[in-house]
Amino acid sequence: MRILVDECVDPRVKRLFADHQTATVHEKKWDTLDDGALLAFAQDQFDVLLTISFLNGFVVLDLILWYMNNHHTYVKLGNVLLELQTAVYCC
Repeated sequence: MRILVDECVDPRVKRLFADHQTATVHEKKWDTLDDGALLAFAQDQFDVLLTISFLNGFVVLDLILWYMNNHHTYVKLGNVLLELQTAVYCC
């Protein structure tokens, strides 16, 4: 799987995905792009965008997945989210 780590996510999270092709927005030199342009570039080159949002004062890790029809959807991660948050805070 090809995973893009957004600039708001600690880049050390890449360690969690050693079995996958990962890059950060900074490594791709996309950190100056607005969200729309970033999504357009990422959609062509990656399967997943790992980013952070804020919900009622809590930090939430989100995955944006692209499907064959090129529409994206936000996926709530359940137990995987808890594992990622624990790993990120441990790094």
